[in-house]
Amino acid sequence: MAIYKGALALLGKSETDAAVVDYLKSLGATLPLKRPPRGEKETNVEIPGQQIELLFTLGSELPNGTGFAEGELVLRTFFVLPEEAGRPIDGTPFDLDMTMTREQARAKFGEPEWSSGGSLKNDRWVLGDKRMLLSFTSDERRIRQVSVSQLFE
Repeated sequence: MAIYKGALALLGKSETDAAVVDYLKSLGATLPLKRPPRGEKETNVEIPGQQIELLFTLGSELPNGTGFAEGELVLRTFFVLPEEAGRPIDGTPFDLDMTMTREQARAKFGEPEWSSGGSLKNDRWVLGDKRMLLSFTSDERRIRQVSVSQLFE
């Protein structure tokens, strides 16, 4: 689906950016975006009927946040949410195959920069100016969820 490539291209951009506004409208998101509750710095945008969730962060909370207006939200992360773990999804970022095992993902993307220990089965890679986290099923045979974030550091 083009929704993932669209989100990937818009990471790090403001809610006021015309391309972000058009993208949100194309997904049927409610505009304007809900502001984070007092004391919070992020707001999630769930898209009914789509296998994606968007996370916007207050620009002032980002390491380079001086370029954003007070209260301005920036697309920081998106989540790929398959209907069931390991179910194929078209158009995933980085040509990711949701049916990959943990071993296959490591063969494709290399050694992860971080891996969770214990019962969580998560691996994280830095791919250019993006960070991708894959969450695997407990048997490591399928991908449960993907998150991709913009690196600001």
